[in-house]
Amino acid sequence: MKILLLSCLVCFSGAFSQSYEAIMKEASTNLKAKEYCAALSNFKEAFALQTEIGIYDYVSAASAAANCNDTETAIEWLKKGYKLGLGKKRDEVTFLQTNERFKNLSLNVEFKQLLSAMENKLAQTEKLKKQEKEH
Repeated sequence: MKILLLSCLVCFSGAFSQSYEAIMKEASTNLKAKEYCAALSNFKEAFALQTEIGIYDYVSAASAAANCNDTETAIEWLKKGYKLGLGKKRDEVTFLQTNERFKNLSLNVEFKQLLSAMENKLAQTEKLKKQEKEH
């Protein structure tokens, strides 16, 4: 009897859980409504369901964390995005430097270091591209 009850509970709990896509959609809606803490909760729930997270999902999630005063999580997610290639384009770095959603991180040492690392890597890439064009 206990086994039957346990298996029923497992089945019902699965029926009520949302998909990654549905939770991410809810997170996006909460971000647009500036409900940052609700969005942060959505992102945490969604990321727990997915093994591969996209660069821009990490950026969006970091913006929610930054505006919900969870600086540690915001930096962690930006670092994960950076490992996936965030900052390879000038507009991505500029976005992080100027977007209002990251204003709360502007004085954070780790955030400044991350932006500096992105800038340095981008400068090296641009220099190599320029050298290749000259040869």
